[in-house]
Amino acid sequence: MVKKLKADPLSSVLVAVDMQDKVIDITWDRDIVRPRAAALASIARALGVPVIKLEHVPEKMGRTTPTLEEVMSDIDPIAKSSFSAFGCEEFVDALKAANKKQVIIYGVEAHVCLCQTVLDALEEGYSVFVVADASSSTSPYHRDIAYDRMRHAGAIVATAQSIAFELIGRADRPEFRQLLPYIKQL
Repeated sequence: MVKKLKADPLSSVLVAVDMQDKVIDITWDRDIVRPRAAALASIARALGVPVIKLEHVPEKMGRTTPTLEEVMSDIDPIAKSSFSAFGCEEFVDALKAANKKQVIIYGVEAHVCLCQTVLDALEEGYSVFVVADASSSTSPYHRDIAYDRMRHAGAIVATAQSIAFELIGRADRPEFRQLLPYIKQL
């Protein structure tokens, strides 16, 4: 079977990895990451893509950033202490329950929890799409090396806008016009 190279809303689940202010605030491009993550989550949800929200040790690292929480407030976060989400049984169960073959993923830090989760997802046979401009690290160096590593392992690294247009698929789709305000934020 040929691996799909474009994100498909019927085959995808969106995973938000550790989008907590305590971590985002120390990333160098935080003012780009927050709105792009929220806009892509809004688009994915409008298209029926299931969303999994992760929080790394929330009692110490805090909760999901308010920018993203506004569009995900009805989704219960999955707390984890492992760097890879695959070390968390609740996440693995949620991913299996979604029953999708593609994982669209973003988060912080790109070179730690995001990268380890992506590598494990690839090992588990998922097609993985890393949303570069909705993810970050404390330095561009760490982030860029992580993107290279994930790409070389088989992940597709793309922008939020690119993924959004793949999910929407067509300009004559009924949802397209209602999603334009979110697209303009990407």
